[in-house]
Amino acid sequence: MRRVHAAAGGKERGGGKEGGVQMHPKILTVILFAVTVPRCCPAITPAEVERLITALIQVESGGRQLAVGDHGQAVGVLQLHPIMVQDVNRIAGTRYTLADRYNPEKSKAMARLYFRHYGRTWTVEQACRHWNSGPGSTSGTDIYWQRVKARLKQDGKGSWQ
Repeated sequence: MRRVHAAAGGKERGGGKEGGVQMHPKILTVILFAVTVPRCCPAITPAEVERLITALIQVESGGRQLAVGDHGQAVGVLQLHPIMVQDVNRIAGTRYTLADRYNPEKSKAMARLYFRHYGRTWTVEQACRHWNSGPGSTSGTDIYWQRVKARLKQDGKGSWQ
């Protein structure tokens, strides 16, 4: 093991006890690799978010602004639940109301905030699946993803696997 001094740009220092940290060379290599190599999957882009929102609207409500589903809990073009409004207000510091779910532009703005916060590392498919199931799980979303993917393919502006 050698002593590496952080302030010296990672250069090896003598064996003395002055201001360094003990780090195995393989550990240092792994840390440097993790910091400098980009993620394996690029995050969903703003343009992809817009296309996804358009597809979600068609699948969720057929574009009907007054649509009500899930036993009255989900409403509007994106079928937003009260917990979604609360979550967006919490993460973005906004003050959306439950009535705002009926406004298509406000619903889309809430979706953008949701994807900006949670979707930093998601692909389009992951974003879609999390939209359907919540940010913690994607189980049981296969049929939903197939329906949204079909809409995305119809718009012809992306290659959706």
